[in-house]
Amino acid sequence: MRNYPLPTDSRIEWAIAELLASGALNPRYFYHESHDSTRIAFAWFDAQKTVRAGNTCNPIKHMVESWGCRYCSTDSVKLAAYLHPRIRGSYPTFNLSRRLVWPSPERLAEIREAGIHPGYAGKYLEDYRVQEGGCHAS
Repeated sequence: MRNYPLPTDSRIEWAIAELLASGALNPRYFYHESHDSTRIAFAWFDAQKTVRAGNTCNPIKHMVESWGCRYCSTDSVKLAAYLHPRIRGSYPTFNLSRRLVWPSPERLAEIREAGIHPGYAGKYLEDYRVQEGGCHAS
């Protein structure tokens, strides 16, 4: 199911340093609560279909939070996109298909902090068109 392995702590720390040095992240406002929030966003991106041109997907941070049931900062989502080999663009415009995929919960099994904020669950379901595995989302 997983296309790419989840990023390690050292890989996430490398990405933080790269994005801060390049100016893609503002050091004054940078906020990253947990490496697991970046891994949740990475797993969410991993399930999505990509296209050549960028599409704006505005509640993307909230969609990741709803799926992973864990708070994710915008900067954590930016880090995940930077680390994922198939994702191009910058927040909130990425090369994601407009037919968003609700990822399988199995993708969260290896992420310790997934599910720690159950209050996020069940939001933005209307934005998904497909459940991972090919079924239509309800």
